[in-house]
Amino acid sequence: MNSYADSYMRGKVVKEVGALLDHILVEEITTPTIIKLEFGPSYDTTRELRQQKTSISFETIRQFCYVIGYYLYQEIEAVENYKKYVRERESKLTMLYEMKERYKKIYGMQAAVVLNLMHKGKDLLALMK
Repeated sequence: MNSYADSYMRGKVVKEVGALLDHILVEEITTPTIIKLEFGPSYDTTRELRQQKTSISFETIRQFCYVIGYYLYQEIEAVENYKKYVRERESKLTMLYEMKERYKKIYGMQAAVVLNLMHKGKDLLALMK
């Protein structure tokens, strides 16, 4: 049963998650193709989330907690450890840290769990299967 409160909350969360996902894709941290190959959501789902469609389910929002956390963590690690060439390294890191804070603000405890798993070296892709 979806109450008005559920629909309202889902709409607010979709707006935030969609904007963050769009930023990740615009910055070429990952692509819809890689997301589909590694995590499974269809191109349509990724597109609809980027467009902030209110038809997105809570399950999809939950799934993208892993997707966003995974790619943000990977990108931050690569830039911090000079494994990825970046012209403006400090500004790139600042942007990534801001994205990470937005991610943690949106997902709260779920984000903390995902980032902790990544920090411990767990294979998030294997855990998701």
